[in-house]
Amino acid sequence: MKIDPKIKEDLKDYLKKKLEEENEMVTIISPYKLEKEEMGLIYKKFPQYKDKKVKNIVKPEILGGIIIKQGTKIIDLSLKHKLQSLRKILYGNNR
Repeated sequence: MKIDPKIKEDLKDYLKKKLEEENEMVTIISPYKLEKEEMGLIYKKFPQYKDKKVKNIVKPEILGGIIIKQGTKIIDLSLKHKLQSLRKILYGNNR
């Protein structure tokens, strides 16, 4: 099956634009809605995100801390992740 070159080019442009948008958007996942002061502390620690569009998503299951996502990059500073890492150290990968 041959794809129309125009459609193929339009799809490439669309995907490139979506990737650029993803890289401009920063998602911060936290167990509760972050206050302005808390966002200020995050920007102080991660100044590269200060001029980006930031979206705060609430997910109580992470227990504490935050997860920062930008494009394909993920910084997991959540308590849940720390506890899972500790479990792997203590018990190995068997659990």
